Amino acid sequence: MKYIFILLLFLIPTQLLFGWGKTGHRIVGKIAETYLTKNAKTQIKKLIGHHDLSRISNWSDEIKSDPEWDHAWDWHYCTIPDNEDYEKNKHKGLAVEKIYDFIEILKNKKTSKEDKIIALKFLVHLIGDLHQPLHVG
Repeated sequence: MKYIFILLLFLIPTQLLFGWGKTGHRIVGKIAETYLTKNAKTQIKKLIGHHDLSRISNWSDEIKSDPEWDHAWDWHYCTIPDNEDYEKNKHKGLAVEKIYDFIEILKNKKTSKEDKIIALKFLVHLIGDLHQPLHVG
């Protein structure tokens, strides 16, 4: 019994290190929808149909185990040392750069619908990542 208590004492705080998980990302997507313009809502509906942003917000984490997406691991965070300003290509983690890339993909009229859907899914997810513990440091 004593060992179980000690084990639980160490395991409970580690749960906090995993960020907010699926529910947190869904909330970010739902909140984002309240700030969309009518045109943005129309364009998003053209891309993903009747699904809302909360439904697509976890896709980027769900594909992490897919070997085709191994290159995207460092898209989920950004590390900036203390007392330094953010500079493109200077720090570990590409979350900030990828957000800008995905915005450009969504703006580009020549981009395929499939690529725009992927960009939107990542964009919603990465905005959530950058606002939770251990994703920006």
